[in-house]
Amino acid sequence: SRLPFPVKDKGEDKAFGMVPFREELNRMMLQVADLPAGNYSLKIDGAAVGAYDAKALAAGINLAGNTATPQYAEALKLRDGLIAEKLQLQSNLRDLNSFRLDLLSNAKTYPAIRDIDWNNPDAAAVIAIRDKQVADKNAKGQNTGAYFGFITSQGRKFVGKLPEMKARLAAIRKELAALPESRTYSYRLEPVH
Repeated sequence: SRLPFPVKDKGEDKAFGMVPFREELNRMMLQVADLPAGNYSLKIDGAAVGAYDAKALAAGINLAGNTATPQYAEALKLRDGLIAEKLQLQSNLRDLNSFRLDLLSNAKTYPAIRDIDWNNPDAAAVIAIRDKQVADKNAKGQNTGAYFGFITSQGRKFVGKLPEMKARLAAIRKELAALPESRTYSYRLEPVH
């Protein structure tokens, strides 16, 4: 089966309550017909995940939101590992791109910007250009603003790491694509006495 979408916090849980996310998109259904009346404990790969009555099992239960399932644990591990790293890298690359675009918007005043190889930028040269821009703005008494300050700090932090960041993002994408679409789990229902 595919992995469920793990909910990070109560705020996210409330947001999903506003749309039919669980009912239509986050489904991991278990349906067992013709069980004798009564309650049953469910184990998946030996882990106890809950108790359900025969009627609920006959109608079908959605295990996607059950945090005790091995599938949920796997989804959390993936979300907090590779997916979190991928999202952080994408965010850093967006910030770096904003920094690059801001620099390029000033190419008329600072023509050396046009000589930067943005596939493998010389970090010292890029930072020197930005330092010149900042000095010029300060000399003119111009307020650079919070956004300018933010993208400048992000640019300083990441411009020298651009090739490594792109390579790591490509590796993560390859690793995610290589994950199996599904695996087999062992389900066991036992009557609760």
